Amino acid sequence: MATAPASSDGEVLLALEQLHARRPDLHLEYPLAERWLAAGETAAARAIAEAGLRAKPGYYQLHLTLGKLAEHEGHTAEAIGAYRAVIAACPANLFAAHRLLGLVASEPPATPPRPAAPGDDPFVNPTMAQLYASQGHRAKAIAIYRTLLRRNPGDSVLTARITALEQEPQS
Repeated sequence: MATAPASSDGEVLLALEQLHARRPDLHLEYPLAERWLAAGETAAARAIAEAGLRAKPGYYQLHLTLGKLAEHEGHTAEAIGAYRAVIAACPANLFAAHRLLGLVASEPPATPPRPAAPGDDPFVNPTMAQLYASQGHRAKAIAIYRTLLRRNPGDSVLTARITALEQEPQS
């Protein structure tokens, strides 16, 4: 195990370590791992948290410690997983919810939007098609929907909108 810092925190760590060694049934892994983390001993904190989870998988507070460690080490996906485990076990844990929200919000989207191709008309979009349709310009709306369908073959929503407009009686 890591060497405890020379201070009152070091004394607390030493006392926790000794008590944990004598009485593992007390499940002191969380306060112990948190103390090691606060002391900057991430390897010791991780070892204790992981051992605690192996012994008691439902000890969700240890997932909280692992989330903090993962964030500290720059492992965003691991941190997200740890915080999700905390929230699954304790939905009212606001710390985990706040950290998770911050991490997920900073993640890049899984599939980035398709960049505009040269020659793409910025007015060829579902909103413009709906606007034309609402104003009675069915042919223009259908043309936009068909262009969008060529870009996104198999889009059932676009197909349904085209069909609906084609079946609409002429005004």
